[in-house]
Amino acid sequence: MATDMRYGTPLGPKVDIVDGDYDALKGAGIVLITAGVNEKTGGATDRNDPQGRLKLLDKNAEIFRDIVPRIVHAEPNAVLLVVTDPPDPLADVARETYHGAAVLSTGTYLDSQRFRVHLGKHFGVDAAHVEAQVIGDHGTSQVFLWSSARVGGVPVAALLEARGERMNERRQKLENDVRYANITIIEG
Repeated sequence: MATDMRYGTPLGPKVDIVDGDYDALKGAGIVLITAGVNEKTGGATDRNDPQGRLKLLDKNAEIFRDIVPRIVHAEPNAVLLVVTDPPDPLADVARETYHGAAVLSTGTYLDSQRFRVHLGKHFGVDAAHVEAQVIGDHGTSQVFLWSSARVGGVPVAALLEARGERMNERRQKLENDVRYANITIIEG
């Protein structure tokens, strides 16, 4: 995971990304927690299962209850960033496991980026020119903020109307593309 993340270092300010045992966390400002059972291993790849990523919660909560105290013991001042699915409930588990730890979650950040990419692709523009957010849970119950979605400052609804597209049809497809992007990636 650390090796994969290092490839993104040219995109931001200087940062040291290291991997190792708990001792390697000494002096860390932020610790990304990616440990746990993933969707494929945990059987959370059925688009018709309303539980989605929540299916992974019990097993991953058990793992978090084991590792969070070790992480905080190694570096009590580090901010913990939960990436493991489902991130929001696991951030709560991390907070409950070690009171006082600063814990953040990736939440729907990735979903918002996926929403921007899919809208950009649909309209033939770079995702950097798309403003769109997904809120709520990183999973099947997420909420897409269509009313504030814009491409180049123009509301998406107006762009769809100008193209003669029906909002409801486009909305359903784009939401499903974003909501199940993880499964599409796993399927190859």
